[in-house]
Amino acid sequence: MSRGWLLRLSVIGVCAALGSWWVTGQFRGRLAEALIPEALGVPSALPHLRLWPMPGQAWSLWVADLVGVAVLVAFVVTPPHRRQILWVALGAVCAGIIRLAWISVVAQHDLVTFGIALALTVVLCGLAGLLLGVFVAFVGKVWTVFGVSKSQVKYPVCHFT
Repeated sequence: MSRGWLLRLSVIGVCAALGSWWVTGQFRGRLAEALIPEALGVPSALPHLRLWPMPGQAWSLWVADLVGVAVLVAFVVTPPHRRQILWVALGAVCAGIIRLAWISVVAQHDLVTFGIALALTVVLCGLAGLLLGVFVAFVGKVWTVFGVSKSQVKYPVCHFT
């Protein structure tokens, strides 16, 4: 497995864990302050990856979450780059804005409400994206230290005569 796929799978794993009721349901049940962004009309910090919508959730919002996950995964930089954390944070902000746009259409927000929600989304998703970027950089560094690079692999040489 290459390093790029590992980094993308780590982001997908985090989004899948956030989409799992066993993780987020237990967390939000114990810490009610985690529900404040959704109560203000701002999407959650990172998109949730689920196989199907939660009961009572509209299919369109589920599709918006899937598009948000796809955008977030697309922003993962595969070559080692020192600004990788910022790229992941930018991907999280873009994913949050996409999901906010769809939530605003469904909820019929006016321009002022959309502007306030946009500012809150940029801040919240930017901070969560920075944390996710640090995690992705950590996974990449662990893979670099303990993984096998292409220069270390000895491929067998076949001589056909």
